[in-house]
Amino acid sequence: MESQTPVRGPGDLKATRVDVSGAVTYVGKAPAGASTASAVWQIQRLTDGGGGDLTLEWADGDTEFDNVWDNRASLTYI
Repeated sequence: MESQTPVRGPGDLKATRVDVSGAVTYVGKAPAGASTASAVWQIQRLTDGGGGDLTLEWADGDTEFDNVWDNRASLTYI
């Protein structure tokens, strides 16, 4: 049986965006209603290296909610 974390309040709700561009997929999460131009996004990049090899990296090398979704392609991923 799958366990689910209950939503405790409005701050727990997240907006999610996914951008697939060839072998690269970006996944972003932010507070619900956040602008894509605001520095409130947690962004990860998944790169398909072929042969079943998938690399997962975080913008700025961390999981902080401090990036701009609109800038996802030019951010540094570690």
